[in-house]
Amino acid sequence: MACSCCLTSETRVSVNGADISGQVNSINVDSSQEVLYEDSTDASCSPMGSEIYLFGPGKTTIQITAYPFEGEDDYTMGFECPISVSMNSGYRWVYDCRFCSECITSGGGKAKRRGKWRSIEMKKKQISITGEPNALFDVGGCSLHLPKLSVQAGPHPAIYPQYSSQYSKLKYLGKPISFDSTDLSSPFTISVTMSQGCPGFSGIEANLTGFQFNFTPPQPPTVTYSFEAMVSVCPTC
Repeated sequence: MACSCCLTSETRVSVNGADISGQVNSINVDSSQEVLYEDSTDASCSPMGSEIYLFGPGKTTIQITAYPFEGEDDYTMGFECPISVSMNSGYRWVYDCRFCSECITSGGGKAKRRGKWRSIEMKKKQISITGEPNALFDVGGCSLHLPKLSVQAGPHPAIYPQYSSQYSKLKYLGKPISFDSTDLSSPFTISVTMSQGCPGFSGIEANLTGFQFNFTPPQPPTVTYSFEAMVSVCPTC
């Protein structure tokens, strides 16, 4: 059985209304749904037999990897040595009955239901930097610095003595998506459209849960954003 695929000649990616298609290297989208079941003591409540199926919230993760430059002559972005910057941001999810939202039916369609999943930003962030940041990054808060050594093999091995630093605040001022770790309470609106009838999505509201900036010369730097959105599953009973 051959794998099904869809060939697209054009992919457009926008975040908060800004078109970043020219800088995107790859996009990965994954959705999962929590489904549990338990034995039923009342067969009349269990149309599937002796089991009751419990449908929990679904979760969609979107990972966008891009180049943090567009048309610049110097792709190194001013960095002379390797650098790695990462951030993890957590959220609590609550179900708010004051709103209505769309939910996914068992057949894959959409319907309306009372209630909406809402994210609450956790104040504590995990920010790690290995190397020396430049003007693309504004870091602050409590910090801890530890020595680190990087050696690259080759005819003339390069040795990079560095420090690995932990911070509590990060502001990324570069492309394609800038952000401030102290102001992530509002979700990002993400749309991916493709040609030739290939599937995509529009207007997904997702929270930034992870960020990574990597530069190891002579390769160009890359930046990866991880987003997360909750998906409501329609009741089946």
